[in-house]
Amino acid sequence: MATFNHVYPNVTCLKDKKAVVIGGAGFLGGHMIEGLLAVGVSKVVVFDIVNISHPSDRVESVKGDLRNINVRPGEAPVVRGGSVAASLLRQPSP
Repeated sequence: MATFNHVYPNVTCLKDKKAVVIGGAGFLGGHMIEGLLAVGVSKVVVFDIVNISHPSDRVESVKGDLRNINVRPGEAPVVRGGSVAASLLRQPSP
């Protein structure tokens, strides 16, 4: 299986940066978090409608719903100070 570094060889530029993963509490989010930690990201903030627990003190879980935030997308407090943001949001089930 390919590693995060192997698939994205230039991702080392994220070392010591803050990353925000929106909608990152699921299966794909878990793998993204592990990949970001492996390349040396200093902090990963996971924003989702459910809290996650992670053994690393470099992972912070922020519970919230983007539908309830009355700010423009790039101005939400959770993304401030982040060097990279990834959105893994999905369409909610009916």
